Amino acid sequence: MLTGCQLSTAGLAPSEVIAKLRAASIRRLVKDAADAFISHETQLLRGTFNEEILNLTPASVDLEKALTLAMVKLYRSDDKTKLELAGERIIHGLLTDFMSAVSDLAKVEFDISRLGRRSGQIARVIGRPLQSVASTYEATLVVTDFISAMTDRFALQLYRSLNGIDI
Repeated sequence: MLTGCQLSTAGLAPSEVIAKLRAASIRRLVKDAADAFISHETQLLRGTFNEEILNLTPASVDLEKALTLAMVKLYRSDDKTKLELAGERIIHGLLTDFMSAVSDLAKVEFDISRLGRRSGQIARVIGRPLQSVASTYEATLVVTDFISAMTDRFALQLYRSLNGIDI
């Protein structure tokens, strides 16, 4: 991909060499993609262009090999699969707990002070936004906003706390 490119890597640590090669590769790929875009600009503007721009670059074969390698080594590795399964369990668990509280909130006509113990505690975890809802739809939006704003680490900590795994 970097044919004809001169990079000085003398005295650099291996991680620095990789970073430099990555930056040079991206720079070259952006230039090649821009050239392909310009070459097909008329078709693109007419909406008649139906190819992937990167397939029209000199690096298309190398990119396909890199994608295949990434799929095998990164996206489908045992460790990645285990993380995805754990993440799915965590999100499902949080949604189950929070939506149970939303269901209970609807039963008490969205008066948080009338919630039972567990649902009241979950409402307190979510905080202020849940105090002003007037419908199941609004409450569901608050829950999904709350969960989607979580970092992975926070979601894991909260899941563990709510399930008595870690206090």
